Amino acid sequence: MAKQQIRLNARGPGILDGRQVRAMAFAPAREQLLDRILHERSWPRAGERRALVVGGGYSPLAVALRDRGFVTTAVDSSASATALGAADASGVEWRTARPSELQVEPSSFDLVYCADTLEVEADAAVILAALAAAAKPGATVVLDTVTDTLVARLIYLVAFQRLPWTRIMPSRRYSANRLRGPRLLTQASQYAGLSVDDVIGFEPKSVGSLVRAILDRRSGRITDAELPGAAGFRLSVSNHAPVVTYFAVATNDRS
Repeated sequence: MAKQQIRLNARGPGILDGRQVRAMAFAPAREQLLDRILHERSWPRAGERRALVVGGGYSPLAVALRDRGFVTTAVDSSASATALGAADASGVEWRTARPSELQVEPSSFDLVYCADTLEVEADAAVILAALAAAAKPGATVVLDTVTDTLVARLIYLVAFQRLPWTRIMPSRRYSANRLRGPRLLTQASQYAGLSVDDVIGFEPKSVGSLVRAILDRRSGRITDAELPGAAGFRLSVSNHAPVVTYFAVATNDRS
């Protein structure tokens, strides 16, 4: 395999950005979720509805919201990620701030989408409170995260961080105490004034396809842009409990 340097929030020859690898692989499932909630919930007209992406890095998530008629603000704690996003995507406001200190106008967003954050931050309660504070009363808040199962631990704590041939993240980015299942996240959300209405798992088309996609990306046989098709992530087709990753779709009850 071609030797690559694992660096987050960066790109260039010989660089593998695990955050972007994950974001690109997840993009089809995330867009499928957006289309579902756009259909199922009431929204202001296109161009008048506002969305906030928290922790999206420079992934296509903010662009997907922009393309669905949202005036979109993307906030990430990495200045390099927001700079890359701003260079790539016009029509999105990119800001650098910690997820616990969003520095946005309170009660101003119809949709708040939190990605790649709860599973890497220790204090979920503070982050959930910040998300609720940014959302309008009655707004939709999407919590996109990793559950706490044996399979999730094997993938995130071992395969993604320790095994040489599937490693895409720096060591210690993920830890067991920051993986939260739907029940624990629902309880924590309630304290922040968020009512979880739905929990939806998402998964690759097969375990084999995910492994092959990671191996191919590690070796340079495919690019980030080819990851969505290779991994084939989609919403779970049954109502089984999430095995690895899931969306908790909540409503902001705070007035």
